[in-house]
Amino acid sequence: MRAKAFCVIDPDYIDAAIIAAGTFLKFNSRIPLVIFAEAGGNYRRLRLALERYGNRAEIRETAFPDMPIFDDVKNQYSEMFFSREQMPAFAMRVKALAEMRTEAEVIVNIDMDTLTLNHITPAIEAAAENNLIAAVSERANRDNWLRGLHLADFAEMPDYYNTGFAAYPAGLLTDDLLREYAAFLRAYREKLFCPEQDFLNWKYTGMIFQLPPAYNLMFTDPAYTITAPRIIHYIGRAKPWTAAPGRIASKCGHYFPRYAAETTRWAEYLTPDFLRITAASAARV
Repeated sequence: MRAKAFCVIDPDYIDAAIIAAGTFLKFNSRIPLVIFAEAGGNYRRLRLALERYGNRAEIRETAFPDMPIFDDVKNQYSEMFFSREQMPAFAMRVKALAEMRTEAEVIVNIDMDTLTLNHITPAIEAAAENNLIAAVSERANRDNWLRGLHLADFAEMPDYYNTGFAAYPAGLLTDDLLREYAAFLRAYREKLFCPEQDFLNWKYTGMIFQLPPAYNLMFTDPAYTITAPRIIHYIGRAKPWTAAPGRIASKCGHYFPRYAAETTRWAEYLTPDFLRITAASAARV
């Protein structure tokens, strides 16, 4: 079956995008990657880095959606999980899903705070064979932090998946997905913590094929000690390029050196600060 992957970036995320996109393409030679880049940015370094993959890497510069409803999506915990500045990029992910549904049989979304260590072909096959979204569960992790904040989820969703890596059968996607997203934001604007992820889980409740955590290893699953991860997802604030001074206590710190090793392979395209911080973070593990 034909599969295509996509990601969404803005001009401030070039360094991490080079690592995430480059390693994904390295291990997935049969899956083209479309990069939706916010119009007006300087993507020269990214283009140069991905030249080695030829037409398997496409950068589409586009205006991200900026809807009035964005200003109304907030609650007392909003800034803990997302900022107003992120809302256009969230909406662009939804728009990209709708746009790409005619380009392949399976559409893969991958976040840029990731490191790919193996191919993801079984996830593509699972999505196609079951006609379900193939993704890794984040239900237990979400329940933990909701309990910690004494909150209830905005809707009943037994299966809650992380959208940082997910494979979507094209037949499940519609051309009016962005309109549905806007209506969803209006309906739940004071109850959301992860707007785009909440929307997709709400819309596709009961339509999830659960993948093993190795396909989107977030270190929130009890099985995080798995020895052969496919994708490392540095969720939260403790990322190799943003880690605060001091010893890295996060479980994902074990994979900071793996990330730093990859940056050396792409060093000529990365900024000195990014290289310095990732090396320092790896040294503190």
